[in-house]
Amino acid sequence: VPAPPVQSSPSTAEPTPAPPLNSNYVCADDALNPNPRFHRTTLTRIPETQKLQKEMCLPVGLHVSPIARTRAGEPDVPLVANWVRHESGGPPRCNRCGAWMNPFVRFQKDGEAWNCSLCLALNDYPKEDLCPLDSSNQRLDSSTRPEFSRCSVDFIVNTAPKKRIRRRRKAEAPPAASMPPPTNLPPKQLTSGPAYSYLIMLDSSSAARLCGVWDAGAAAAAAAMRRLRAR
Repeated sequence: VPAPPVQSSPSTAEPTPAPPLNSNYVCADDALNPNPRFHRTTLTRIPETQKLQKEMCLPVGLHVSPIARTRAGEPDVPLVANWVRHESGGPPRCNRCGAWMNPFVRFQKDGEAWNCSLCLALNDYPKEDLCPLDSSNQRLDSSTRPEFSRCSVDFIVNTAPKKRIRRRRKAEAPPAASMPPPTNLPPKQLTSGPAYSYLIMLDSSSAARLCGVWDAGAAAAAAAMRRLRAR
């Protein structure tokens, strides 16, 4: 495993290893950060303020590959299936933003509630899965529970989503009459087989347009959609 270059940290004056190049062979441990094969930022340091980000003139982005393959020597992505025995649709989710339970949530009230790591909303925790907390308000069993200690996990959940999610989607959905099926696809393809959802995100900043990233991404997305439609 090639050793990454070392640079000095301005805040602590201690050597801080820089992230390895994407072409280097490394074994990643996602105990604190996700494997860069799953999530990789465009910058090694995120600006603290929006003003600083504008002065840098560099796009801040995140390359997400949720089903990327791990390399030899890296641990497999743990499979969390213990939540299917409960009536919930899976591990606890934030009532405000819908974020999943993760290692960065903060427990409150002796583990009976938790703060979302994204929107900081306070949520109730299922009573059937309570566990004592340590001095830092983390569960004592977090080291044996991947959803509390690993940044990359696979969840097995019940097929039916939570009732609150169904109600929210039903309330936000427009009338059925305003959503006719596309006419360029055969009816059989619209009704047969499993339903999949695809999310395509493109960097539309001026820097991306100047360097050609926008055009290349749009062309790749169009080609991918044509291949999916031809199946």
